[in-house]
Amino acid sequence: MLLVPSAYGPAAVAGVIAVVCLMGWAWKLDEPMSAETVDVGAGIRLPTYGVGSTSHGWWAMTILLFVAGVVAAMSMFSYVFLWSRRPDTWIDPPAMWSLIVVVGGYVLSIALMLGARKVVRLDRPRMAMIATGMVVLAWAAMAAAWRIDWVTWSGAGLDPTRSGQGATVFSFIGWQGFYVIVCALMTLYVVMRWLRGRVSPARPTSYDVITLFFVFVAAQAGLAALLTRLFPGVVL
Repeated sequence: MLLVPSAYGPAAVAGVIAVVCLMGWAWKLDEPMSAETVDVGAGIRLPTYGVGSTSHGWWAMTILLFVAGVVAAMSMFSYVFLWSRRPDTWIDPPAMWSLIVVVGGYVLSIALMLGARKVVRLDRPRMAMIATGMVVLAWAAMAAAWRIDWVTWSGAGLDPTRSGQGATVFSFIGWQGFYVIVCALMTLYVVMRWLRGRVSPARPTSYDVITLFFVFVAAQAGLAALLTRLFPGVVL
């Protein structure tokens, strides 16, 4: 609400407080339980910990990403629609090498996160450290791809205030930048849990949920890069 009257300073402070509170709340979500099951009545026993699609966190993230996917699809439709109205204002996209680097960075991020999700389940020495390191590298690959996407479009002379192409392309890049920041917070959360010895193959739910988010973010950004650089044309 503070953003409505342009009170950016207080809004930034409130945002930091909100992030700290949310991370403090999330810190207790993956705690070990003293009993594997509990009696909920009538002789029915339910597990106290869920993994993958049996956890509440997995379903909450899936629903969130479904909504985010609808927003992404609508944005991509808007890009094509605006081109159909004024194709004469569209400029050539950056060179093909930049598309390969950008998409390659996002693919690498996805591969690292899927690998980390498997590694953290291995009951072997240093697996927690390796899995955490893979998450950090996945974020670095994502951030680098986003940065290259931004720099190459800016270098191509695209102005977000002069055409529908500029407005939509930089909307994609700006929205992806927000996701990169969220992924940075998730990466920090994972590193903090590892430093405190809270990463265990018996409790991988945090990695499962974060992997879902990372994979979605990287896939969405990769598709947006392909759309904006291959349609309606590409520079070799």
